[in-house]
Amino acid sequence: MVTIIEIIGLAFVDAVNPCALAVMIIVLMTLLTQNPEKKRQVLLGGLFFILAVFILYFLYGLIMIQFFSHVIP
Repeated sequence: MVTIIEIIGLAFVDAVNPCALAVMIIVLMTLLTQNPEKKRQVLLGGLFFILAVFILYFLYGLIMIQFFSHVIP
């Protein structure tokens, strides 16, 4: 059985992938070119992006565990 700690670890590891990092860089560069004086906004944008990816992968892991625990008893 997979524990919550393992799901958190897997979500964290999967959230740091090259595709997500490339998208984050594009988003942050767009924010920075539109508002070069608002570096704090760019930092917060990056942190919220990382948090959102982590939360989505975490929820996806929980849903998969619930699904497979009902399908495979």
